[in-house]
Amino acid sequence: MGSNTAATVTVDSTNNTLGDLAATINNQEIGVRASVIQDSNGYRLALVSTTSGAPGDVTVSGNTSGLSFTKGVTGTNASLVVGGIVVMKRGTATVTRAELLRAVMEG
Repeated sequence: MGSNTAATVTVDSTNNTLGDLAATINNQEIGVRASVIQDSNGYRLALVSTTSGAPGDVTVSGNTSGLSFTKGVTGTNASLVVGGIVVMKRGTATVTRAELLRAVMEG
């Protein structure tokens, strides 16, 4: 995930249901939260990063489970644009209100 080391999740007879697979992923504490959701197409396994921005981008590779994965969105860093000018662009840093106000006043 992002720049973190890849994690391996093995699917076998102990976790071959969506609920059990979600529990296996969550118990590994690998920076991804798994949950089972239901939509008009049935049940799905949803994977959501616990890290925001580009460092939290999730990729599934080497999949031999027979499950298919569709990436909903790519993790990106936030930026603030005021009047067409990029005021703030940060990775994972938190921008305080004072920093934001100062940047707008200077911009």
